[in-house]
Amino acid sequence: MALFRMKPKTGTHRMRLKGAWTVVRPGDQIECEPYEIGRGLMFKFERLDPEPPPPEPDYKLKAWRREDDLYDVVNQGSGQKINDQPLSKAEAEDLTGEKIEDPFAETPPPENEPEPVTETEVEPEPEAEPEKEPATNDKSKSSKKKGGKKRG
Repeated sequence: MALFRMKPKTGTHRMRLKGAWTVVRPGDQIECEPYEIGRGLMFKFERLDPEPPPPEPDYKLKAWRREDDLYDVVNQGSGQKINDQPLSKAEAEDLTGEKIEDPFAETPPPENEPEPVTETEVEPEPEAEPEKEPATNDKSKSSKKKGGKKRG
Protein backbone atom coordinates (compact mmCIF):
# COMPACT_ATOMS: atom_id res chain seq x y z
CA MET A 1 0.00 0.00 0.00
CA ALA A 2 1.18 3.48 -0.83
CA LEU A 3 0.24 6.81 0.69
CA PHE A 4 -1.13 9.50 -1.65
CA ARG A 5 -2.38 13.06 -1.11
CA MET A 6 -4.76 14.83 -3.47
CA LYS A 7 -3.19 18.01 -4.91
CA PRO A 8 -4.83 21.35 -4.13
CA LYS A 9 -7.18 23.03 -6.63
CA THR A 10 -8.07 19.77 -8.40
CA GLY A 11 -11.70 19.48 -7.22
CA THR A 12 -13.28 16.53 -5.47
CA HIS A 13 -13.18 13.01 -6.75
CA ARG A 14 -15.37 10.01 -6.02
CA MET A 15 -13.67 6.61 -6.16
CA ARG A 16 -14.03 3.08 -4.82
CA LEU A 17 -11.55 2.34 -2.05
CA LYS A 18 -11.67 -0.96 -0.17
CA GLY A 19 -15.03 -1.82 -1.72
CA ALA A 20 -16.86 1.40 -0.76
CA TRP A 21 -17.42 4.67 -2.60
CA THR A 22 -15.31 7.42 -1.06
CA VAL A 23 -15.25 11.18 -1.70
CA VAL A 24 -11.68 12.51 -1.81
CA ARG A 25 -11.14 16.27 -1.46
CA PRO A 26 -7.97 18.28 -2.11
CA GLY A 27 -5.49 17.77 0.74
CA ASP A 28 -6.99 14.39 1.80
CA GLN A 29 -4.57 11.52 2.26
CA ILE A 30 -5.50 8.04 1.13
CA GLU A 31 -3.71 4.73 1.39
CA CYS A 32 -4.19 2.50 -1.62
CA GLU A 33 -2.43 0.81 -4.48
CA PRO A 34 -1.55 3.00 -7.50
CA TYR A 35 -3.80 0.93 -9.79
CA GLU A 36 -6.82 1.83 -7.60
CA ILE A 37 -6.39 5.51 -8.53
CA GLY A 38 -5.74 4.76 -12.20
CA ARG A 39 -3.48 6.39 -14.75
CA GLY A 40 -6.14 8.83 -15.88
CA LEU A 41 -6.43 10.45 -12.44
CA MET A 42 -2.91 10.05 -11.14
CA PHE A 43 -2.12 13.66 -12.11
CA LYS A 44 -4.48 14.79 -9.28
CA PHE A 45 -2.45 12.92 -6.63
CA GLU A 46 1.11 13.08 -5.30
CA ARG A 47 2.84 10.14 -3.69
CA LEU A 48 3.98 10.80 -0.13
CA ASP A 49 6.11 7.72 0.51
CA PRO A 50 9.01 6.95 -1.82
CA GLU A 51 8.56 4.23 -4.37
CA PRO A 52 10.26 1.00 -3.39
CA PRO A 53 13.40 0.20 -5.42
CA PRO A 54 12.95 -2.38 -8.13
CA PRO A 55 13.70 -5.91 -6.94
CA GLU A 56 17.05 -7.46 -7.80
CA PRO A 57 16.73 -9.93 -10.66
CA ASP A 58 16.90 -13.55 -9.60
CA TYR A 59 18.50 -14.61 -12.87
CA LYS A 60 21.92 -14.27 -14.43
CA LEU A 61 22.65 -13.55 -18.06
CA LYS A 62 25.41 -15.46 -19.79
CA ALA A 63 26.80 -15.01 -23.30
CA TRP A 64 27.30 -18.18 -25.34
CA ARG A 65 29.64 -18.16 -28.32
CA ARG A 66 28.30 -19.59 -31.55
CA GLU A 67 30.30 -21.19 -34.33
CA ASP A 68 30.13 -18.05 -36.49
CA ASP A 69 31.91 -15.84 -33.89
CA LEU A 70 28.62 -14.28 -32.81
CA TYR A 71 26.98 -14.60 -29.41
CA ASP A 72 23.62 -15.52 -27.90
CA VAL A 73 22.70 -14.15 -24.47
CA VAL A 74 20.96 -16.79 -22.34
CA ASN A 75 18.98 -16.46 -19.12
CA GLN A 76 20.63 -19.10 -16.93
CA GLY A 77 17.52 -19.44 -14.74
CA SER A 78 15.24 -20.56 -17.58
CA GLY A 79 17.81 -21.55 -20.22
CA GLN A 80 16.04 -19.38 -22.85
CA LYS A 81 17.99 -17.05 -25.10
CA ILE A 82 16.82 -13.45 -24.84
CA ASN A 83 18.14 -12.02 -28.11
CA ASP A 84 16.27 -12.40 -31.40
CA GLN A 85 19.31 -12.16 -33.65
CA PRO A 86 22.94 -13.14 -33.00
CA LEU A 87 24.95 -10.38 -31.31
CA SER A 88 28.50 -9.19 -31.73
CA LYS A 89 30.93 -9.59 -28.85
CA ALA A 90 30.58 -5.92 -27.83
CA GLU A 91 26.77 -6.07 -27.88
CA ALA A 92 26.75 -9.25 -25.78
CA GLU A 93 29.12 -7.66 -23.26
CA ASP A 94 26.85 -4.61 -22.99
CA LEU A 95 23.79 -6.80 -22.42
CA THR A 96 25.37 -9.05 -19.80
CA GLY A 97 27.39 -6.30 -18.14
CA GLU A 98 30.57 -8.37 -17.94
CA LYS A 99 33.62 -8.90 -20.12
CA ILE A 100 33.62 -12.04 -22.24
CA GLU A 101 36.77 -14.13 -22.05
CA ASP A 102 37.44 -15.96 -25.30
CA PRO A 103 38.80 -19.42 -24.43
CA PHE A 104 39.84 -20.05 -28.03
CA ALA A 105 41.87 -16.89 -28.47
CA GLU A 106 45.57 -17.55 -28.94
CA THR A 107 47.70 -15.80 -26.38
CA PRO A 108 51.25 -14.93 -27.41
CA PRO A 109 53.98 -16.69 -25.41
CA PRO A 110 55.80 -14.61 -22.80
CA GLU A 111 58.81 -12.74 -24.15
CA ASN A 112 61.35 -14.37 -21.83
CA GLU A 113 60.50 -17.94 -22.92
CA PRO A 114 61.55 -19.25 -26.33
CA GLU A 115 58.82 -20.47 -28.66
CA PRO A 116 58.38 -24.25 -28.59
CA VAL A 117 59.93 -26.12 -31.50
CA THR A 118 57.41 -28.07 -33.53
CA GLU A 119 57.99 -30.74 -36.10
CA THR A 120 57.36 -29.88 -39.69
CA GLU A 121 53.84 -30.64 -40.71
CA VAL A 122 53.10 -32.79 -43.72
CA GLU A 123 50.33 -31.44 -45.88
CA PRO A 124 47.57 -33.95 -46.51
CA GLU A 125 46.99 -35.02 -50.08
CA PRO A 126 43.98 -33.37 -51.71
CA GLU A 127 40.99 -35.64 -52.01
CA ALA A 128 39.98 -36.72 -55.50
CA GLU A 129 36.75 -35.15 -56.71
CA PRO A 130 33.95 -37.63 -57.39
CA GLU A 131 33.33 -38.21 -61.07
CA LYS A 132 30.12 -36.79 -62.48
CA GLU A 133 27.94 -38.77 -64.83
CA PRO A 134 27.98 -37.39 -68.36
CA ALA A 135 24.88 -35.43 -69.33
CA THR A 136 22.62 -37.10 -71.86
CA ASN A 137 19.94 -35.68 -74.11
CA ASP A 138 17.35 -38.33 -73.40
CA LYS A 139 13.98 -36.92 -74.40
CA SER A 140 12.09 -39.73 -72.71
CA LYS A 141 12.93 -38.29 -69.26
CA SER A 142 11.40 -34.92 -70.08
CA SER A 143 8.80 -33.85 -67.56
CA LYS A 144 7.19 -31.39 -69.91
CA LYS A 145 3.56 -32.19 -70.64
CA LYS A 146 2.36 -31.89 -74.19
CA GLY A 147 -1.21 -31.46 -75.24
CA GLY A 148 -4.08 -32.29 -72.95
CA LYS A 149 -7.43 -30.69 -72.26
CA LYS A 150 -7.68 -26.99 -71.82
CA ARG A 151 -9.89 -25.88 -69.02
CA GLY A 152 -11.52 -22.59 -69.31
